[in-house]
Amino acid sequence: MFYGADTSALLEINRYLTINVATVGEFLSRAGELGRELYFVLSGEIHVLTASGQLDLQLFEGSVVGEVCLLFDMPSPHDAQVVQTATLFTLFEQDFYEIICKFPALLKRIEKRGLAVYRGKWEIWEREAAQMDACDDTDDSFVSDLTFARNGENGRKVRTKYSSTGSI
Repeated sequence: MFYGADTSALLEINRYLTINVATVGEFLSRAGELGRELYFVLSGEIHVLTASGQLDLQLFEGSVVGEVCLLFDMPSPHDAQVVQTATLFTLFEQDFYEIICKFPALLKRIEKRGLAVYRGKWEIWEREAAQMDACDDTDDSFVSDLTFARNGENGRKVRTKYSSTGSI
């Protein structure tokens, strides 16, 4: 994911990452729950499960878990369960938004990888997120959308929300 990034970008991103170990049987995400973290898999194995509990995807070193929730501001569409002890870099939601605003190339890499891994599902999630944005007429006067990271390929916006205290 970080291959080819310049040294200054890597140093900046490193400030936000925490390293964690997830044990066998642990869930990184559960279907229907709002995810607030992005996980970069350094080692181990994660299974992405369908709603019926069947294996949909196997994720290994270099994979990303949690991007769907953060990019599309939606509940997790699947369970992601550790099946071989995993070492992970964890990036929390607010830090994720700050990083992609500073380094939009990282956003493009995550989206490109998501499109390749999730195939047609990714495009469906993009359309659903765009429809939700178009229908969102709520008055969040206490929340301001300060920053938008734009994906140049399809023009979709990733919103960064901060309250007056700097966090939600």
